[in-house]
Amino acid sequence: MCTNNWLGFAMGLMFAAGGCTRSSEASIEKADSRNVAGKSAATQVAGDPQDTDAYGTSISGAGDCKVNEECKVALRLKAKGEFHINKEYPTKFVPSPSEGVEYVNSPYRFTPSQEKEETFTITIKRTSASAISPKGQFKFGVCTSNGCQIASVDLATTIS
Repeated sequence: MCTNNWLGFAMGLMFAAGGCTRSSEASIEKADSRNVAGKSAATQVAGDPQDTDAYGTSISGAGDCKVNEECKVALRLKAKGEFHINKEYPTKFVPSPSEGVEYVNSPYRFTPSQEKEETFTITIKRTSASAISPKGQFKFGVCTSNGCQIASVDLATTIS
């Protein structure tokens, strides 16, 4: 039974990734800590933006974040050059445990509506007066007419 679940997941992933272009020749490159289309590593932390030839990402706290209140954190994705945001690939943010941070309504799944630039919002609850660092893995796809890059980027930000 477990094999059927993995098979279904793999087929669904192939279908979603193939949706970025109608060409049956579409290539898919997985961005990881070893390679992003032959460019820099795909892992950034401490709120640093991830910047490649294909995309840019960032995470930041939005507004005043008080203890025991819900706060917004903005994830930004920008497709560069010929790339566009793949609306058919499941964009999501998988939070990582962080001292003083409670993630509200997790897991976070998004449906992109823009071609070139999109801001997604996650909701957290601050449980500590100390500085907090919401963090997690941001997963998305960007495409050209020749193929897609599926990226998984570790991002974090610090809120004082």
